[in-house]
Amino acid sequence: MTTTQHNTFRDIDDRILSTQNPQTLLYLRSQRNQLSRIASLPADILHIIFLHFPAVPLIPTNDPATWLFITQVCRHWRHVALDFASFWTRVLFQPPQWTYLSLQRAKTAPLHLDIAWEDVPPKMHDDAIKAAL
Repeated sequence: MTTTQHNTFRDIDDRILSTQNPQTLLYLRSQRNQLSRIASLPADILHIIFLHFPAVPLIPTNDPATWLFITQVCRHWRHVALDFASFWTRVLFQPPQWTYLSLQRAKTAPLHLDIAWEDVPPKMHDDAIKAAL
């Protein structure tokens, strides 16, 4: 990090500490995040990284899927992830709203369907199959 970048970070940090306005605080945090190196990775590099983290729950419970964390790193990562159809091709069927979200974001990319019926309530089996087809 150069001296100029360090000073910019420090200036923003000082402003963050001194503000009480929630909108200003949100803006300043966003500005600070945009200056970080991780926020400047090119989309093609992020695509490679994202493919190592398929949209599956971290453990077999109702925990959030890995993509939820990836889309919350910073605005740049979120934009790249939401626009990268291959990232969404492993369709989740539980909770149900993730099924439709995954299918919508996968666009026309080939899907990977791995249905654990014990995780999908019986009354939703038909809906899950119809959505995937």
